[in-house]
This record gives sequence, structure tokens and C-alpha cells, in this order.
Amino acid sequence: MKLTSARASSQHRRHTWRIILLIAIFFLQFEALEIGLRDYYTPDVARSSVWAPLYEFRQYVFSFLVVFPVALLLITWPRLRAHYGQLSRATISHSWGGMFIMQLALYTCFAWTTYHLSMEPDKYAGSTLPLIGWGLLLCATLGASLLMLAPRGYWANLFRTEGKSIILAAAAALLTTALSLLLQKITPALALGTIQGAEFILSLVYHDVAFDLDQRVLGTGDFLVKVSNDCAGYEGIALITVFLTVYLFLFHREFRFPAVLVAYPVGICIIYAFNVLRVAALVSLGSSFSPSIALAGFHSNAGWIAFLAVATGLIAFLHRVRWCRAEEKQAPEPQKSRSAASAEPGLVDALLFPFIALLASMLILGTLTVDFDYLYPVKVILVGAALWYFRAQYRLGLGKISMTALATGVGVFALWIVLVPNAPADSAEYTREFAQWPAWAVVVWVLFRLAGSAITVPLAEELAFRGYLLARFSGQAPSMNGQLPFNWIAVAASSLLFGILHGQWFAGAMAGLAYAWLRIRKNSVYDAVAAHMITNFLLSGYVMLTGNWSLW
Repeated sequence: MKLTSARASSQHRRHTWRIILLIAIFFLQFEALEIGLRDYYTPDVARSSVWAPLYEFRQYVFSFLVVFPVALLLITWPRLRAHYGQLSRATISHSWGGMFIMQLALYTCFAWTTYHLSMEPDKYAGSTLPLIGWGLLLCATLGASLLMLAPRGYWANLFRTEGKSIILAAAAALLTTALSLLLQKITPALALGTIQGAEFILSLVYHDVAFDLDQRVLGTGDFLVKVSNDCAGYEGIALITVFLTVYLFLFHREFRFPAVLVAYPVGICIIYAFNVLRVAALVSLGSSFSPSIALAGFHSNAGWIAFLAVATGLIAFLHRVRWCRAEEKQAPEPQKSRSAASAEPGLVDALLFPFIALLASMLILGTLTVDFDYLYPVKVILVGAALWYFRAQYRLGLGKISMTALATGVGVFALWIVLVPNAPADSAEYTREFAQWPAWAVVVWVLFRLAGSAITVPLAEELAFRGYLLARFSGQAPSMNGQLPFNWIAVAASSLLFGILHGQWFAGAMAGLAYAWLRIRKNSVYDAVAAHMITNFLLSGYVMLTGNWSLW
């Protein structure tokens, strides 16, 4: 009986990884297409070519493509595990090889058509027929990709049982797109309010405040800025609205409706007020200290700092205010199991605090830099101090690096080099900056950068993602070692978040998948840490040998 159960479990894991691999191949195909077209598909080409209709509505298409899968995931979340069980069973007898070949053939035709239309943009400008053909090829490729994963009967049953959910998710995506259009209509009014509010704050400190509402110009002395629509505050409003929606959906049992909906107007007003303060602080910083820092580091990071502060404050507010919380119901205390057990005392702080220190140092110190991260050694020291403080909690089982961890680290390094493009302008900035420094300063900075890349960053990220997040998403207690049952939702979600954190979302997500697989296979966070360190160490060597500093 145990042998049969073990065989079934092994078969389940094998089919699960096959599904993940096929999905990864699908995304890799389109990532390769994007890399190949990167030098040809420019905004100027898009506006005057066959791609003009898509380029004109790109924001709305992107909004729909982002919101639709997220909404569908949230709506079907309670049934997701059951759907995956059906998918896993459907793939056992699925003859996917032939459909895989067909998908490759259709993708090849689609890629060739895309290249052909992009290489001769003027030839088909103004004609919709090539674009229609391109769209049909895209739909055929997507359809073949679905049939490559599972047989037609599975998808027919899925669409039949979740048809209403799909329609509801599409409606939510369309509504979000319509709201973004409305937000763009009121953006000029938001911009004027931002200028007037910032001018009032500045007038309390400066006597020479200059502003022009018609031109949207604000400043003091010789430092003047133009408040564009992007600085009007609508992005913060959209972010806090989406955040609250997702949070209240996931934790709706903990709150009292409709009272908790007061968080929306409160959050929107606070984030808008923070944006006014941000613009006023930017003008003050540029006028009294450094225009370059104000327009570069502060401008890009202050908004994220404000969003994180408001989001964290709102969560604390909602959980502390009695009339927003749901009434706690007394329930019989269940028997504790490992999946429901809490983590060891102090372990959660030890897993998360170094990563929090890493993020906080990136955001806060990033506001004080322009093009070159000369404060990077401070980040290494802060994260290193956090790791040292919690060192007693880390039972990584340091020892011999397994061949599996070594191979994974090398593989992720190779994948990163292929998928992540070099930015010559950023690399040139490193070279110019180093040319102005004394040799000893360059050596010290590079050594700190190497220590951060190969030691503190892998430790902080793996402790947070593979030590805490992967376990929590799997319904297990966070731990450094021990068996972690495979949960494809946990692996996919933690890997996707890991990819988003790294900017290059696809390459980062693939790396996250590899490290998550290693954590589950080797029953230890140490192997994931070792593989991550190997990847980053090889990447550091590649950067220093080739001068492609932008990859660092």
C-alpha cells in the first residue's frame, strides 16, 4: 500500500514538473521573441507602422492583460487546488508530444511573421489585413499551447464550470480599463491640486516660491520643475486601490463589511496628500541641496516609500479599529499538526528582517543617489548586521555544496546571461564614475559589491522567499530545514514575486523556480542559498571580466 502511494506521489510530482516546464518553455518563447525585436521595435517605428493600432491602445491592452488573470485567479482561488488536481489527472494519459511539435510549428510561423512585419514596418503601414493574420496566428499558438498542457476535454470542462468566473474577470478587467480612462480625464485636476498644495507648503518655508498653473510649473529660486500628469498622484491612487482590493479579498473573513470599505476614501486621500508632500519635498531638496538627487533618486523612490508607508499604516489601522474587525468566534481548539504549527520563536523575525533591511536600504539610500550607487557598501553593512544579529536562528547546516546546488547555480547564471539584456549606457556610467575615483576606493567599492552580491543578498532573499514565503504559501510553518511538500501554487506564486522583485520578471521567476525546486528536493534552505550564491558569484565574475556593469 505504501509502495503504491509512493509511486503515485512520484508520478504526481513528475507530471507537475512537466506542466511547469511546458509553461516555462511557452514564456521563454515569447521572451526570446521580445529580445530579438528589442532593437527594432521602437516607439517611432510603432507609431508609423502596421503596429500603430496596437501602439495607440497599448495602455488599455496592457491593463486588461494584467487585471484579467489576476481577477480570475482571485475569483477561482477557493477552487484552484481542485482544478489543479483535475489538470494533473488529465495529463497522466495525455499524449502531448504531437501537440508540442504543432505548437513549435505555429510559434515558428508566428515569430517569423512578427519579425517580417517588424523588419519592414513601412511596407504594411495602414493595412489591417497583416495585423489580422498576425492576431489569428497568435490565437492559434495560444490554443496549441493550452492543448499541449492538457487534452481538449479538460479545457472544455474548465470553461464550462468556470464560464461565469471568466466573464466576471473579463468584466473586472474592462471596468478597470474604463476607470483608468476616467482617471486620465481627471488627472489635470489632480495635477493642479498637487501644485497648489505643494505651493502652500513651500510658502511656509520659502519666500520666493514661483508657480504657474497654466504651465504647471513650480519652484523656488533657480530651481523650477514641471508637474506632469505622471506626478499628479493617480498612480498612487491606483496602487492603493488595487492593494486594498486584493488585501480585503484575501482576508475578508477578518473584517466587517461594509464598514471596512472606509479604507478606500481614507487611503486615497492619504496617498494623495503624501504625493503633495513628495512634490514639495522634491522642490525643497532641489532648491536647497542637490537638483540632480531631487530629480533622480528622490523622484523615483519617494513615491514607493510613501506607498509602503500608507499601505502598512492602513493594514495596522484596519486590524486595530474595532468597528472594522469581524467578531471573533470561539471555536474548539484543533489538534496541532505540522502544517498548522507555528514557527519556532524568533524564526520569523530572523527570516524576514534581513530582507526588510535590504528593501528599506534600497529605497531610502536610493533617494540619495543619482546614477551611481556609491552608497552600496552601507546596504551591505546594514543587511550584514541584521544577519549577524539573528545568526543563532540560522541552522543552515553549512557544509559541502551538493552537485545539485552547484549545477542549479551555474544553470541559473547561464539563463540570466541569455535573458537579461546589457544596458551599455548604464555600464558606461560605471566606467566614467570609476575613472574619477582613486584606485583604492574602486577596490573597496567592488569588494563590497562582491560581498553583497555573493553573500548578503542571496542569504536575505533565500531566507525570505524559500525559508518563509514558500513555506507559508504551502500551508507549512517557516523552517530552515526539513521536508516541504510540493505545492505548485506556492512554488509559482513565490517564484513570480521573486521575479517581480528583480525587475526582469521572467528571468527572475525562472531563477525562483530553480531555487524553490532545490529547497523542496534537498529539504534545506542551505542548498537554495548555496545555488543563489554560486549564481551571483559567477555573475560578478562575468561582469568584472566583460565590463557589463549593468548586469550587476
